[in-house]
Amino acid sequence: MVTGNEENPLFAEGGKSVRNYFSRRDLLIDRKQQKPSIVDVAEAYRDEIQRRGITQRQLAKQLGVSRVRVTQILNVLRLSKDVVEMARRDPSITERILRTYHAKITQ
Repeated sequence: MVTGNEENPLFAEGGKSVRNYFSRRDLLIDRKQQKPSIVDVAEAYRDEIQRRGITQRQLAKQLGVSRVRVTQILNVLRLSKDVVEMARRDPSITERILRTYHAKITQ
């Protein structure tokens, strides 16, 4: 989690890095880095919204995605701690897979 004046490396250069980071299918800036989990992505979104005091719509515009997509990714953080930790450990677990857990919670 980003606190204070720390700079989240995913959002360096006024959002340009995050656009590059999240626009690639494999989500890699540096080929040596591991693919981040959906939880890492969701936390980066949340941290950036809080740090910069922007809305989901503003973040979505910077990323070049819909506001609904940002909301879907942020909803991952609303799941139970066990599910979030499972998704954090396994980057192959996608937000789409986790939607089934979210649907069960909201019903």
